[in-house]
Amino acid sequence: MWCGIVDDALLDPYILPQRLTGNNYREFLETHIPDVLDNVLLALRQLLHFIMTMRPYICVTTRQYLNDVFPGRLIGRGGPVAWPPRSPDLNPVDYNLWGHLKSLVYESPVETLRFRIDAACEKIRHASELWERVRASMRRRVETCIQAEGGHF
Repeated sequence: MWCGIVDDALLDPYILPQRLTGNNYREFLETHIPDVLDNVLLALRQLLHFIMTMRPYICVTTRQYLNDVFPGRLIGRGGPVAWPPRSPDLNPVDYNLWGHLKSLVYESPVETLRFRIDAACEKIRHASELWERVRASMRRRVETCIQAEGGHF
């Protein structure tokens, strides 16, 4: 599954193929991301950074595509902005969203997973206090990373 965060907004969740490869991930990026970003203000879109940390996504064609769409703003292996190794604590999707989303999806027995995911994402979209906590946590994590000079913290 793919989700994104832009400012105080959760982007539409997308169920990725069960066997994810760099090529089908690039296809997803080319077909889905433009539609999702159409709802983001142009001024904000021009400042977006794309974090890419998982191996299946790191093929040459995927990196090239993301470098073209997010020039100088691709964070991750092979991108212009290096990603500290083993650092999920610097990605708000990893350290906050997935756990929160999972707890909402599995509040009660699951009948149709996609419906539950969409409903949970809708709850998150309207939880304004969540975004302030995410920003504050991100600031603390980045400051700690800087103090550790990019090392383990």
